[in-house]
Formats: sequence, structure tokens, C-alpha cells
Amino acid sequence: MKEKNTTPQLNIIIALLVIIIILLAGTVMQLSALNTSITTSPSAAVAKTPTTTTPTPAKPAAQAVSNVSLLGHSLGSMSAPKVMVIFSDFECPFCVRFEKETFPQIKKNYIDTGKLRVVFKHYPLSFHKNAQKAGEAAECAAEQNKFWEMHNKLFTQGVVGGVDTYKKYASDLSLDTEKFNTCLDSGKTAAKVKSDAAEGSAIGVTGTPSFVINNKKYVGAQPYSAFQLALDGTN
Repeated sequence: MKEKNTTPQLNIIIALLVIIIILLAGTVMQLSALNTSITTSPSAAVAKTPTTTTPTPAKPAAQAVSNVSLLGHSLGSMSAPKVMVIFSDFECPFCVRFEKETFPQIKKNYIDTGKLRVVFKHYPLSFHKNAQKAGEAAECAAEQNKFWEMHNKLFTQGVVGGVDTYKKYASDLSLDTEKFNTCLDSGKTAAKVKSDAAEGSAIGVTGTPSFVINNKKYVGAQPYSAFQLALDGTN
């Protein structure tokens, strides 16, 4: 009886075992690398979390601009050494904040003392449904020399109710309501509001409130201290 040669079969088994061991080792290394990647990389949710979820006023940084017209509704001495142009929206909550919290201090310390003249320009944002007509209402009031009075009404009492509300404000301000209502209903002053907005867009305004002081543009309802830096020439 001849002895069978088992060497080829043994070699095949050993080769298969080696291959299996190599495959297992590779799988372990891939899993380890994947785990390291997941652990050390920021999640997509964190990376894509929008920074504007809770809007905050911009930092007091300035951008140089030019060709800003100083024509418009002015408050303050025409001979004031400095001029601040405001691009604003009567429906914008940050504009309201500026008007209520910061502007009174600017008026007291700079406008009333002859150091500053303010020029107001309209920049109604497209997603504020009452802003365009609010601007038109202010311009209709301006035809009766009551721009700033209507301006104050719109910012302090709001724009909810739209045209009907603006007509009530006109009555409160003792305007000629028939003349005011005709002006507002006809859209007579719409072009003026849109012209201001186009001027703002031309110098890079994209949000409100925006300010131009000494040919530098500032954005956001910044604190009074930021305006002090800009107006006193240290920023």
C-alpha cells in the first residue's frame, strides 16, 4: 500500500489561512481609521449650522465707500463738520433698536451740539411687506414738512396694519389727510424710496441699518460706543 502525498493539500490550507489572516488584519485597520476620522472630524451639523440663526449686530468694522450723496432729509446743522448717512427700513427690528436705544444719544451729544448732520435714506428690504409703503408714507408726510414726525411715528409705533395705519398716523400728526391719502394711494413717492435703495445698493448696502460716516460704511445696530469711535475719528 502506497503512502499518499498530503503536502499539496497542506500547502493549500496554509495559503488559505494566510489570506484569511491578511483580510482580517486589513478590515481591522480600516475600521480603526474610520473610527479615528469620525472622532476627530467636526460633524456636518456643526459645520453647516448657520451663524445667522440668532442675528446679532455687526462688529464696528468699516468699509471704504465713495460717491455717497448727502442730499436727503437732514437733521442737524448744514454746517456741521461731519455727516452721517443712514440707510434704513421702517420695518427692520434692528433699525427700530437703533432708533430707540442709540439714536437719542447721538442726537443729544452730536446733532444738538452742532457736530453732526444726519441724512436719512430709504432701504426697504424685499421681505418686509410694509416697508416700501412706510417709506412712501414718510415721503408723503415730507410734502407737508412732517417727514421727521412721520419717521418717529413709524419707528416708535410700528408698521403693522400697513397703509391704514399710516393714514391714521397722518391724522394724528394733523396733516391734510385728503392730500396725504391721495399721495399714498397713488404711489406718488414710490420712485423716491426706490431711488434711495438703488443708491444704497450701488455702494454695497445689503442690510439695514447701514451707515456712512466720512466715506466709511458701518453695518448693524451697533452700540453707542461704536458710533463714538467713528464720529470722533478714532475708527
